[in-house]
Amino acid sequence: MVEHGDTKILFDPLFRNDYGQYMLLPEAMEEALFAGTAPFDGIDAVFVSHHHGDHFSPVDMVRLLKERPGVRLYAPNQAVIAMRSEEQQ
Repeated sequence: MVEHGDTKILFDPLFRNDYGQYMLLPEAMEEALFAGTAPFDGIDAVFVSHHHGDHFSPVDMVRLLKERPGVRLYAPNQAVIAMRSEEQQ
């Protein structure tokens, strides 16, 4: 998370594949993110760099946007297509 003044932006916050080397978001932090509690209250935007398992989970991103409708998403087309496919299931 990058925070400047009242602006909060997340980069690649939700992914499920650690490939044996990356740290997954701890459960308590994940719960706070979905609930919008501190420090994840007032999130303005989420940026997804690319659609890889260690950067992005379409299921979780769809859930986040449904639970936090004020959050804006900036993502590449591949990620958007994956999210739309997830919604149709």
